[in-house]
Amino acid sequence: MYALIEALHLGDLEQSRRHELTPVLFATAADGDTVARAIAERQAEEVVAMAVVALTRLELLDEPTPVLLGGGVLAASIRSSTA
Repeated sequence: MYALIEALHLGDLEQSRRHELTPVLFATAADGDTVARAIAERQAEEVVAMAVVALTRLELLDEPTPVLLGGGVLAASIRSSTA
């Protein structure tokens, strides 16, 4: 784990492989790691903020509006929460 942290910090982890960390993050958070959980919760807050901004700009914030989430981060979250 320390080698991974060092590689990420020093920029030695290839950009094309960083997406591989998402499932690890969610699995670690699900196992009770407080730092990983805090990162995952922060990500959730960012997604909510993005949805609020979009709905506000579309003048839909006060309307019941479905919000559909997708992509690699969400997929990793679902996989780790159902595993």
